Amino acid sequence: MMPKFTLLLIFSFCFLGAVGQDRIFLKKDEKEIPCRIISVNDTIITYTQPAFPDSVMKARRFDVLSWFISPPPAPPAKKRLISTKEKPKPESYRYLSGEQVSGYVVNGRGDTISGIIKIKNPAFNQLYVDFTAADGKSRKYHADDNDIAAYGYEEIHYRKIDSGITDEFSNGVHSKSGLLFLQVIVDGPSKLFHYTTVFFPRNLITPGSEPPLYTAMIKQYYFMINPKGVKLLSKNRTIKGCVNRLLDDNKVLMDKIRTRGIKKHELKKTFEEYNEWYNTKSK
Repeated sequence: MMPKFTLLLIFSFCFLGAVGQDRIFLKKDEKEIPCRIISVNDTIITYTQPAFPDSVMKARRFDVLSWFISPPPAPPAKKRLISTKEKPKPESYRYLSGEQVSGYVVNGRGDTISGIIKIKNPAFNQLYVDFTAADGKSRKYHADDNDIAAYGYEEIHYRKIDSGITDEFSNGVHSKSGLLFLQVIVDGPSKLFHYTTVFFPRNLITPGSEPPLYTAMIKQYYFMINPKGVKLLSKNRTIKGCVNRLLDDNKVLMDKIRTRGIKKHELKKTFEEYNEWYNTKSK
């Protein structure tokens, strides 16, 4: 058995290196676009997508939250075994921070207040928000504050959740209480959120960029809640395992997932399908 296992590890490593992709994250909804980035200048990112390799596309830097350029694959001569104890190197992303956009805050009474939000990085967005109301009054709302329940801008919506997560999610930054603003992906009887970590390997700022342009390591996970209030973070868990544990009362859905599995990009649709079934069942 051991020789077969070793060969599989070698193949997996070579295959992953060959298909490495660049990625662009849109500011509007944090949508991820797998692509091959051709060039980046002060205003435009030029790229192609795998489905349309001959079509050159462009994205305005203003519309982009972050992008990742994958390292070139290792030459064939340097194939090596991967130890099961070896951790993969985190990916480096670049993102804009400090831009001011139109947004809203929902206070503790449920009132929606319009104003201006100063965007932080995707991790700091989970802990606090700098908000200026239409009357000019400014305030930094912290997730621990009682008088804020949610906030958002463009198509991104954050809701305060008692996540129980007290681990560090950026250099020296964590929530002591476990209360965090998490980005809403699916709302309803079962809920799906994004949870993001951002770590800086070094203080690297691109000179002359306004807002400042940083280099950081970003990882995005899913935080899930089922109708019974059971909560799970996908970190160190498989997507299939999380769904099997949280949504197991929908037998038809579970049979389908156990038969063909589930991929990360299918998770949103799966939670929406479960909620539709749950709401019909409850009538």
